[in-house]
Amino acid sequence: MVKNSVGRIIGASILAAFLGMIAPVTLAWATPIIGVADTWLYAWAGVVPATVFAVCGATAAYFVGGGLLCGGYVLAVLVPAAAALWAIHKKPDYKQCMRISVFTQVGAVVLALGLVWLILRTNLVDLVIGGMENWLKSFPSEMMDSLLMVYGSLGLFGATTGGIDYAKGFLLDSERILLIEQYGKMAADAFKIALAGMLLTSSVLTGVLNVAVPSWIWARRADERGIRRLPVSEWRVPAHAAIGLPIVALVCYILAYTGYPGGEAAYYAVWELFKLLLRFQCLGVIGRIAKKNGMGRFLKGLLLFAAMTIASGLASLVGGFSLYLGSHGLITEWLRKRKKNREGDQ
Repeated sequence: MVKNSVGRIIGASILAAFLGMIAPVTLAWATPIIGVADTWLYAWAGVVPATVFAVCGATAAYFVGGGLLCGGYVLAVLVPAAAALWAIHKKPDYKQCMRISVFTQVGAVVLALGLVWLILRTNLVDLVIGGMENWLKSFPSEMMDSLLMVYGSLGLFGATTGGIDYAKGFLLDSERILLIEQYGKMAADAFKIALAGMLLTSSVLTGVLNVAVPSWIWARRADERGIRRLPVSEWRVPAHAAIGLPIVALVCYILAYTGYPGGEAAYYAVWELFKLLLRFQCLGVIGRIAKKNGMGRFLKGLLLFAAMTIASGLASLVGGFSLYLGSHGLITEWLRKRKKNREGDQ
């Protein structure tokens, strides 16, 4: 095991304290980044910075949202990180570590949402929309009017706002109340569809990163724990997921088309998960190309980052082509096997 210098531990602890203090605020929009911070700090500088991050994050969560947010933070962020590190230490198989980490992360988020409902008797959608409305109402009236009129002039409120004249530059109290209510309804309708997909994909991504990041760091530092790392060039979507998820998505689409309650949200969640797996497949494609052509680490890292962020749509298409029609794609392998069977019959 590689020992960490005192300077590294001190510097990482300062960074951990900062990340921990902002973690509860950024958790809503940067879950994968915050979720992997603890495992990254542990792999990079040891147990001290990881502990500092955990304590500072839990403390900040308590001051921001009380015991409920603190408990949710511990359950949804710290417990999955600990489970991923335990798996890396105890399980020799990289893929098994991935499965443990991903299922623990998803299960922890589901459990946290269930506890929120049991304690508050409200779902996450109503909780978030209520917070958004209160946040909007906290604005000065001039700023609130400007924001609402921009939304209204863009047509986001539809034709249900009673013919409000946005060009006059101000809103009456009755108009302001109507637009805030319409804003909440509009956001709630969209959030109900997207919430399950957002939580599912962010949880899966966090679970994957909780294993991939520390194992990559240990491999780079020649730590013996790095032997569990699976190079990106060997990342491939399993056949059962490549076949099963599109079928499940089709079933959910049919349910949504027939108006079955929750069908649209289920379809969106499954489809977003499938697209995430296609991006993982694309990462494998980039890794294999980089390995074959001797690509530099910087360019390779830049392409991997782009595939998961700004070029995610293109990455899904590349991953889909590789998964089904690539040199080892499902359809390609099926055609190759069928051709071989025909030649054997002759």
